[in-house]
Amino acid sequence: MRKVKTVVVVAILVGVSLGSTNVTQAVVPSAEILELRNPYWRAEWIDAAGYSDKFYWGPSPRHDVSGEHEMLSGEWGAAIYYTGISTEPKAMWLTNEFVLPDWYTNSDFQIMDSPNQWDNPANPVVGYDTGHSSIRNAQVEIDIDYEMVDLGQQGTSGQGGSPMTFGDFLVKSERYIMLQTYTITNITANPSNNLEFYQMLHGHPGNEYAAKVNSVYSTTYRDDPLENYTPFNPVHTVGNFRYEITQWNNLEGSATGVSHRDWIGFGSTIEPTWIENGTYAGHYEGVYKPPVGTHLNIEAGTLNEELRSYGEVAGAMGWFLGALQPGQSVSLTLAVMFGSASTCHVPVAQWKFDEGTGNKAYDTIGGNDGRGIGNPSWVAGHSGQAGDYALQFSGNNYVSLTNAVNALAGQTVTISAWVKPAAGFVPGSYYPIVTQYAGGQGYYLSVNGSYYPDFFLNSNCFVTSPDPIDTNWHYLVGTYDGQYIKLYVDGFLKSSVYAPGYTGVDASRYIGYGDLQYFKGVIDEVRIYNCVWECLPLCHPDYDDWLAMGKPQCWCTPYQCDGDADCRHSGGLTRYRVFTGDLSLIVENWQKRLGDPTLNPCADVDHRDSGGLTRFRVFTGDLSIVVANWQKRDADLPGDCASCERGQRSLAAGLDLTAMVEWLDQLWRDKEVRKAIDKDKWLSFVESLKGLIEEETQDARSGQ
Repeated sequence: MRKVKTVVVVAILVGVSLGSTNVTQAVVPSAEILELRNPYWRAEWIDAAGYSDKFYWGPSPRHDVSGEHEMLSGEWGAAIYYTGISTEPKAMWLTNEFVLPDWYTNSDFQIMDSPNQWDNPANPVVGYDTGHSSIRNAQVEIDIDYEMVDLGQQGTSGQGGSPMTFGDFLVKSERYIMLQTYTITNITANPSNNLEFYQMLHGHPGNEYAAKVNSVYSTTYRDDPLENYTPFNPVHTVGNFRYEITQWNNLEGSATGVSHRDWIGFGSTIEPTWIENGTYAGHYEGVYKPPVGTHLNIEAGTLNEELRSYGEVAGAMGWFLGALQPGQSVSLTLAVMFGSASTCHVPVAQWKFDEGTGNKAYDTIGGNDGRGIGNPSWVAGHSGQAGDYALQFSGNNYVSLTNAVNALAGQTVTISAWVKPAAGFVPGSYYPIVTQYAGGQGYYLSVNGSYYPDFFLNSNCFVTSPDPIDTNWHYLVGTYDGQYIKLYVDGFLKSSVYAPGYTGVDASRYIGYGDLQYFKGVIDEVRIYNCVWECLPLCHPDYDDWLAMGKPQCWCTPYQCDGDADCRHSGGLTRYRVFTGDLSLIVENWQKRLGDPTLNPCADVDHRDSGGLTRFRVFTGDLSIVVANWQKRDADLPGDCASCERGQRSLAAGLDLTAMVEWLDQLWRDKEVRKAIDKDKWLSFVESLKGLIEEETQDARSGQ
């Protein structure tokens, strides 16, 4: 078993107020509370043991609601175990009481220091941003400290965004975060052995009270602004909170009229020893301890190790902390996070086709699994990466879905898929990709026999791309919002038709088949949304810059961030993805800033400004990417620029400007380059780079 000395978990909460409290002896933890608040949310009823049943989230730039609603009319509570604990062999809850349903725990903890909260004048968060309480039993004392964090301060990234990961997607957290640190001290003369600590979350994101909530565990590493935060209270430890339990409500079939989807979660910088995604039957009136669920598995020390659960969910993590010698302490900083998605980026159904074997295609979001009919075969997926599979259809096989997709029976929908058509399509035929269709009505995404992508709802509501595609991979997206039906190909809007008032149907549903037609070729990563798609999802690391630049469609193309500024092949038969057209755009937009009406946002391939006082949108970072990928073809590049998973391309750090100027001087001798780029602009561009070299030289001299 793993021995740990420091564990950190971070919480994104809603803050509140609290009246005065006094130090009380021999009082159970639930008898006294504290409340915390920030401008966007508040946390009520945090008892002396850190347990809460009420978090409220109000309107904010990331949470487009008219009033506040509950996110935690459930449970946020902790438990502890060590050899010789009075509840042996069970773990002991820190709080003595759970609420709704009301039941009394096995806790023998009492209040040592009464809960208290205050506004720390050094912390810029407005409201009660700091709190503390202390409890103890005969063996250990536990101090619990709280600190509200503003991710817009201390050099962290703007308006917020600690990543909340679930499956292949993420949302950025609310701007305000709460750190919650437990410090456990052995107050006896003997060692406390086999120490374990557990945290449980039973959330109600979106104020969803029906059994329509997902809970997942994720370990995905993403940039986390909390790594750059310095706590005002050094008891808190920060870092990358990559180990996380995240819960979100499912809008498909909600029984309580919930109109939007929210996320709540907690994460840790330290990998837990055990995890669980299970169940907890909450919000029942009266005294009632649910007879099954995550709470009982915590008590028994038998977490189920499931990566996902759905329904009336609970999630938990547990850490083995080893032994505490007399007087020794161990700190555990824990967290809860809120996130919202007001834009369309999380599907209601997704078939990744990454199984690689068998005849099942699993819906990893909504559980609407598909079954292969006629043995479609597993082949390499569109990314070409190990473990990425797709399904190949030969014109006589398909995937049949278990249930109709509710979104496809509605009026607001997005369907997306990666497709690689086979050669030999027959003009006049249709090759369906995704269909829920009957009697001339229903959503039908396809490629026609002349290789023109097509998105159909009925004979009065359909669009066809004006450009055919070839037999390479292409990303197709069809959307309808009740007024406009649109078709995107490889990130570009190809056709839009005004056709108001139509709706989908509840009918047979397939991938690779529809209306007696079969697909021929390869299909990968089919997704369905109950909203109208934005080509760059909210989870994307460059989403905020994309908004600031006016949502340029070119940023959504697969290779733009790899230097493909003109979003096309160049060089004739060579089919270079990064070539003279891209360099020409860099030159033409060199040192232009946001707000310049002549700025072409496609030239901003690194998706950031240069920083400092200059804040150029097209500068050395963009140029370095073009140089690094010069004359590369599609197969040489990642091609994942619109993906939330994409890596950072910028090579500006450590850039050798002198070598770059020498390379550009050599490049100018190429007549293809001279033909593609205006000479005066080129000379001005090169002179600018030489000026930067001179500045670097002077800085180096002055620093000696």
